Amino acid sequence: MIERGKTVLDILYPRTCEGCGSGLRDAGDGQYLCWECMAQASIIQPPYCIRCGQPVTGMIDHDYCCHACMRKPPFFDIARSCVLHEGVMREILMTFKYRDGLWLTRDLLRFMSACLSCDFNVPSADGFIFVPMHHQKKRERGFNQAELLARGLAKTFHKPLYTRFLKRNRLTSTQTKLTANQRRSSVQGVFSTRWARWLEGKWLILIDDVMTTGATANECARTLKKAGAARVDVLTFARGAL
Repeated sequence: MIERGKTVLDILYPRTCEGCGSGLRDAGDGQYLCWECMAQASIIQPPYCIRCGQPVTGMIDHDYCCHACMRKPPFFDIARSCVLHEGVMREILMTFKYRDGLWLTRDLLRFMSACLSCDFNVPSADGFIFVPMHHQKKRERGFNQAELLARGLAKTFHKPLYTRFLKRNRLTSTQTKLTANQRRSSVQGVFSTRWARWLEGKWLILIDDVMTTGATANECARTLKKAGAARVDVLTFARGAL
């Protein structure tokens, strides 16, 4: 008899942990990370900026808003990330994005679903939306990782997924080596909306894989609010170092 949560393929081709390579004898359905590797994740917990979610070191016993958000409030209402973009979590995200590691989708969604349940008012939101990818880049990669994550979360929380309202107008180069100011400049005017009347008054949860300076998420939120969205919250799997 096949154990609960396992399939015939699990018997013929036993799964191994994507993080450490060990066998996954007690893994659940669609799980490719062992419990030890998941325990190594640097989960983002308070204290952090109540607006952008940037982690803060030290003891803070009150609501804290970082200097950047106080100086220039972002267009999104809140932003949160599940884990720091480091160690095993960075490696599985790299595999997911750049090595066609779509089998890791459920592992990522477990973290993101937990964060949504704890830090977001999902019942009040109208639906999910994602950071769009330029059609040329999507054709080269074969998928948009933000769309895959948003689709999984929309299904989990029984909310609509808005796939056509937000559009990326031009191809942008990687932001990895850019400064914060350069990142903001590179995404300025990149996005536009379609069928804006359907966005009027909507409360949206914007999904992406990683957030560093927040420039991309902020420009998406600016574009959506300009089109009439009432609120835009942001969730990413990982938070990169500034």
